[in-house]
Amino acid sequence: MVFHFKLYTSYFTPTLIKILHLIGVGVYTYLICLSISLLIIADIT
Repeated sequence: MVFHFKLYTSYFTPTLIKILHLIGVGVYTYLICLSISLLIIADIT
């Protein structure tokens, strides 16, 4: 049971980290794009 859990964790954790990393990068990129577009809008007006 413990071995099965360890196997599952060692398989699942890298995938979870990858998913969280992708979400983090996506949010970060979204915020940068948002702030740039706000700066451009503020520059135009």
